[in-house]
Order: sequence, then structure tokens, then C-alpha cells
Amino acid sequence: PLLHPAEEWPRHRQPGHRPEHLGPFTPVKLGHLATPRARVGSIVVRCHRFDEMVAFWSKALGYVPREEPEADWVVLTAPSGGGGPNLSLARVGERMAPPPEADSAIHLDLYTTDAAAEVDRLLALGARRHPVDAPDGADFVVLVDPEGYRFCVVQKQHPAK
Repeated sequence: PLLHPAEEWPRHRQPGHRPEHLGPFTPVKLGHLATPRARVGSIVVRCHRFDEMVAFWSKALGYVPREEPEADWVVLTAPSGGGGPNLSLARVGERMAPPPEADSAIHLDLYTTDAAAEVDRLLALGARRHPVDAPDGADFVVLVDPEGYRFCVVQKQHPAK
């Protein structure tokens, strides 16, 4: 199955379970540690179909190479230098994306005010629909990129939020 019911997970991995040896949860005051000094600068994707991925994600996000791409590395960034983290692509020798029936450990959510039109546009650029549909009434559609990595197109009233 695509998703495992909680009963199949070890007790310590079930949502909301806290191992007894850790005692009750107590929030910690972090003081100066509570102020972040870092931000997500780039999300790195390792891919075998490097050239297709560069073309797809450049068009999908409207990003451009930050500097001249190398044969096995490129950093894509918003043309204005803002708008979120960079997307870096690194060429690898073999496909690394999980098979469609496996659950991804991480994926991108693309926010838009017109999900239907954005899905059509991304499909025309080379995305494919994921074989498992979102639940009824969901505000997202699951797609896969040319390498096979999942991403979601999420309907939002305000795409920046």
C-alpha cells in the first residue's frame, strides 16, 4: 500500500506517541537560540535526467541559472533574486527518485491561485500525474517531474502564504 496504517507502524513511530523513558514533554526556553540565523538557501535535487530536469524546473518556476551551468550542477534562482529558495540540480549516474508506489520522504508544494490552469501548464512542460489521486475535496494535485519526483500543486487564495 502507498500509505501504511498506524497499526502497522511500531508503537514509537505512531503519531502522538512519546516514549515513556523520555518523560512528559516540557517546552524548553531557548533564549538566543530561538532567533534563527539561517534560512533555506537552496533545495538540492540529485537527478539522472539532468538536462530534462533543468529545462522542466526552469520553465515550471520561471527560474534562471544563477551562473553558467556546469555539466553536472546548476543553481536555479528567481530572476529578481527573491521569491524563495534556489533549486539546485546535481547530475547523478542513476535514477534516485522513489518508485511511484513508494512514499516520498520530501516533496515540493507549488502554491497558485489557479491550480487547474497550473496543472495543465505543468503537464504540457513534461510533468505527469501521480498514479494516486488526492482525496476528495483536497486543495492539491499530485504530479511527478521528469525524473519521477513528486510535487504538489496547491490551490491558495494568496500564493505567497
